[in-house]
Amino acid sequence: MKKQEKKYRGISRIDSHDTHGWFVRAYKSGKTTSKLFSDSIFGGKEQALKKAIMFREDLVQRLQNESRLGNLNASESGKKRLSKTQDPIALAKKAMKEAIAPYSKFKVGAALVCRSGEVYTGHNIESPSYSLTICAERVALFKALSEGSREFKEIVITSNSEDFCFPCGACRQSLMDFAPNIKVTLLNKHGEQKSFKIEKLLPNAFSKSNLKRKSASK
Repeated sequence: MKKQEKKYRGISRIDSHDTHGWFVRAYKSGKTTSKLFSDSIFGGKEQALKKAIMFREDLVQRLQNESRLGNLNASESGKKRLSKTQDPIALAKKAMKEAIAPYSKFKVGAALVCRSGEVYTGHNIESPSYSLTICAERVALFKALSEGSREFKEIVITSNSEDFCFPCGACRQSLMDFAPNIKVTLLNKHGEQKSFKIEKLLPNAFSKSNLKRKSASK
């Protein structure tokens, strides 16, 4: 769309009362034919002017259609972050490479697989105010939740460590809150794998059921 905007810049904004002048400028920009140009300039014919107006309206309509299509495509790409056919392990490794970990140098990537097949990725983001650092698992989870996803099958977590990178307590609680039946797959730098159900990683978890029991006892 940027090329189109540059190609027609200025032309689509010309006032309709200046159609003749607009048509001349369109011709100079190479946007119309020499026959229409000669008829409108030298013949002064009403029909030529109508053709000029039709040319302008058609051009403006095409620009508007292209703009709507561009906005629609941008919206769809924002909603569907990743293709349904992509491998979550490969995506987790790719996300890990983008990790922002200037202090710990410990890079983590995560790929969250939805029931729909969509995959949302995340990586850890460190802050010099250490308590503001956020883990890869929660980045992927919050990204998915913000896009409207609510059902999740699996989360793949990988790191640049020799050991497996288990989710921290905050991530375990977040996953339990929004994906209580999720499968957690861990990979180390050698590609070795381990899998667990989130309930195994966070037994006796505090959940909304605790709040219901408290409310019922009052």
